[in-house]
Amino acid sequence: MVVVVVVLCVSPSLGAAGAPHRPWSVQHWQERGQRAAASDASILKMVAQLEELAQEHAGGEPALIARLKQSLVLPAWTSNQHRNSSSGQPSSSLGQPRAGPTFPLRPDQRFNDMILSLLPAAINAHVFELAAHALCMQLDAFPEQISTWLDAGQLLQMTGRTSQSVLLLEALVQHHHDHATQSDIRPWQRRTQLQDDAAYALHNLIISYAHLRDEEGMQRAFRDHAAFFRVPWPSPTQIPMHYAPSLTAKPFHNPRAIPDLVRLEAAFPAILDELTAYLQQHTVDTLRADHGLAANDGDWTEVLLWDSGQFTDKCAHFGHTCDVLQHMPMLTGQVEGRWLSGQATIFRLAPGAHLRAHTGSTNTRLTAHLGLIVPPGPQLIVNNTAATWEAGKVILFDDSFIHEVYHFGTEPRYVLYCSVWHPDIARAHQLLTNNGS
Repeated sequence: MVVVVVVLCVSPSLGAAGAPHRPWSVQHWQERGQRAAASDASILKMVAQLEELAQEHAGGEPALIARLKQSLVLPAWTSNQHRNSSSGQPSSSLGQPRAGPTFPLRPDQRFNDMILSLLPAAINAHVFELAAHALCMQLDAFPEQISTWLDAGQLLQMTGRTSQSVLLLEALVQHHHDHATQSDIRPWQRRTQLQDDAAYALHNLIISYAHLRDEEGMQRAFRDHAAFFRVPWPSPTQIPMHYAPSLTAKPFHNPRAIPDLVRLEAAFPAILDELTAYLQQHTVDTLRADHGLAANDGDWTEVLLWDSGQFTDKCAHFGHTCDVLQHMPMLTGQVEGRWLSGQATIFRLAPGAHLRAHTGSTNTRLTAHLGLIVPPGPQLIVNNTAATWEAGKVILFDDSFIHEVYHFGTEPRYVLYCSVWHPDIARAHQLLTNNGS
């Protein structure tokens, strides 16, 4: 039996309750104690659901669910230890009432961090739903915990509860806007923590509007808040968290202007041979990152070749491919001694898959896809411009623009993915090297 978890996250008004260091009343702690007790009861129900899930799934999934289960039980113990049984007010280790907590509330944030730390290993959509449900319960019990608003908003977005995500993220961005002081707003190069937090919430809000195909909402959120927080994004369709304004901004670039990519295309026959041999004996691994982009488990999977500055054990099966990558510093991570953040991996996209609208983290790198096995049907859309893959050819695009992928065909699509420096940065390095020689 499949366990279906319904996430009902509401958007309570923060108002003054969200302000730091408010002197909470006894009535507040009594009401909060009642909310926390209800949250604890809901968590116990979720533990039973997790038990049921653990019995359903084989492989590594039971261990993951056991860890999530342990995290879900923890706040019940923590909240009981810190709550006076008669008044609901937090107590010290000696059982005596203590002053109200500073903002934010650390036990709740520790719970959020534990839930979110499990997600990189999550391979089942139900785990995302349970995590979103858990955070929403925390939000209902502790609405003044601002970080929970962002965490819950992101998970609602990842699990397709986009309208609810918009409600939470709109309220959070507006809260940051309303509570910002003059000292909180600086030029972006010297930005404050509040500006960083607000930009991240605004980024997620705009992405949620993109999921709803609400261009007016995207424009409105960008217009009302980006300039106020001095975020240097040029438009609501290019919103990476790390943005360099001086770089040429366009959705697609010419891959033949980058010698490394020309050499990569030339190696296509050998790379395809290695992939064909690998698929005859192995399945493609579960994706390690960006789980929330695909609507269904197994829609987007990978064979990871290079990550965090080193090659993986998969190079034993892809010796020629990894050798080609190793001799292309633009791809594997170094230009003049500087590491390029990113990966080299083979992505499999299942028929019928849809990767939701999203952006990369920076415009200082571009994304290259070498088509390996490309049946009819898959389509890449970057900044409302569509492109299709071709076997043996590289598509080079700027993933700091909002983009998404569809597969309308009937056979899996395989591409070799890697990152390269933006050409403007590569040219600057070349000029510095030539001038110094």
